[in-house]
Amino acid sequence: MLPQYRWLARLLAALLLTGVLDAAPVDAHNGAVALAAAVTGIRADGDLSDWPPEAREWPVAHAEFGDLPTGPDDLSGWLRIGYDAAVGRLCLAIRVVDQSAVADPAGPNNWQSQDGCEVYLDLAHGGERSSALQYVLYAGQVLRPAGSGVDVGRRTTAEGYCYEWSIDIGSGLAPQPHPVLPRSLGLDVSLEDRDADGSFSWVSWGPGTGKLESVDRRGDVLLVTDSRPVGAVHGTVLWSQGQALAGAAVHLQSRQYPALWTQVRTNGHGAYRVELPPGPYRVRVQRDATEVELTAGTDTEYSLRVPPPSGEQGVLGPGRSSAVGAGVWREGWQTFSMQDGLPDDAVTALYQGGDGILWIGSGTNNLTGFDGEGFTTYTGRDGLPPGSVRALAGDLAGDVWYGTERGDLVRLSQGRITVLSAQDGLPGASIT
Repeated sequence: MLPQYRWLARLLAALLLTGVLDAAPVDAHNGAVALAAAVTGIRADGDLSDWPPEAREWPVAHAEFGDLPTGPDDLSGWLRIGYDAAVGRLCLAIRVVDQSAVADPAGPNNWQSQDGCEVYLDLAHGGERSSALQYVLYAGQVLRPAGSGVDVGRRTTAEGYCYEWSIDIGSGLAPQPHPVLPRSLGLDVSLEDRDADGSFSWVSWGPGTGKLESVDRRGDVLLVTDSRPVGAVHGTVLWSQGQALAGAAVHLQSRQYPALWTQVRTNGHGAYRVELPPGPYRVRVQRDATEVELTAGTDTEYSLRVPPPSGEQGVLGPGRSSAVGAGVWREGWQTFSMQDGLPDDAVTALYQGGDGILWIGSGTNNLTGFDGEGFTTYTGRDGLPPGSVRALAGDLAGDVWYGTERGDLVRLSQGRITVLSAQDGLPGASIT
């Protein structure tokens, strides 16, 4: 490995070991990818007998908050996903095994005091930023969202109960009555389970909490026009030296239908596999991209070795210098504000290097160095990437590092700047 790249490889390895880059099983945005079954005439009443027998079920089993379920009888969930193209409705069925049902009439908005089901739907399906709608059903009462276009039902069964949702997604995707297919949506489902013994469990289809705010906490659903057999692509991603690249994002996008795409992540052995509708796809891992042709009923292999990450490198601009004002003294503290030369009063991160310079991050894409006599402020004009500064640190070589809300990791070294992003293997989530 070239010496100038060793620090990058060591850094990404450290991130993997500490969990910043999760060496998880094959993931989509957050850990789930599904092909919606073609359905017709589904009624959201909790009776699943109108679902086609070939409709696949996915486990809702990621315990992300509260108490771990004590066993399959304590809490188990299974998700079916369908799309009725004739009426433009997304259909969801969640079959739940639960030993006890608990409601809280006195606190209908309390998600931790009763059983419930939440759906997070991202129609735009953005790669880095995208808004989601949240649908909530607690103890049989729909709380959100208000308005028409959503039908929901709940029915008690011998093993627990079933939730069923029917959501009109046609008007939210395109001006036409129904969306243009094939395409992808962002989706996740969670179950809340309060038991009589006081325990509470929160489980979801894909891993992660905070699903309403972050695209990387939601999975992918693929909508297609028919029920033709799917194809599959699998492979292994390795570093150029031969080590498995765990947690690497494998981005797959249809060449015929750009709105049809998903992103999976390699497991701890660097392996991945995903099923997709047949056709040509562009496959991208970090900065390496190629095209593969998927054929119905076949499994195509695409493996690769990727070089050490290098990031985008450039010269750091001179910044803008200004003298420091007098500030305000109060009980031994000297406070500086924008009136004294700071670019922003919203300070998001601080770090003082071994040379004594205090680095100040702000929420407006500014990074400022303070040497005790003046401020030097760097912005996008000096090479900084978009996004507010969320974390600051330094290394033994005296270089300054910072992370952004957009998930970029930036290194400042002797007048040069290196920006590492999702294309270099970072997860794309805010670095704090």
